[in-house]
Amino acid sequence: MGKAQHIQTGLGLTQVDIGCGGDISKTYRGMAHFAGAVPGMTCGDCFFFKKNKCGKAAELSGKTGMKLDKGISIPAHASACKYFAKR
Repeated sequence: MGKAQHIQTGLGLTQVDIGCGGDISKTYRGMAHFAGAVPGMTCGDCFFFKKNKCGKAAELSGKTGMKLDKGISIPAHASACKYFAKR
């Protein structure tokens, strides 16, 4: 399993617009959207979260069968994004 990596603003990204929801500083590579959009919920609580990967991110990027880049790992304790769906 790969190492979890936060998204960095130096990658051409700036802070998230407050109306967008989420917090880039809490967001990990491989998430479908910015973390923190659903207060109190985590990726581990989400229907799309399996084997430390985000199925919604795979769907949105067109990668089927959870075939996201090797090395991408999202911790279960990561704050949920706007695509959160309760298990």
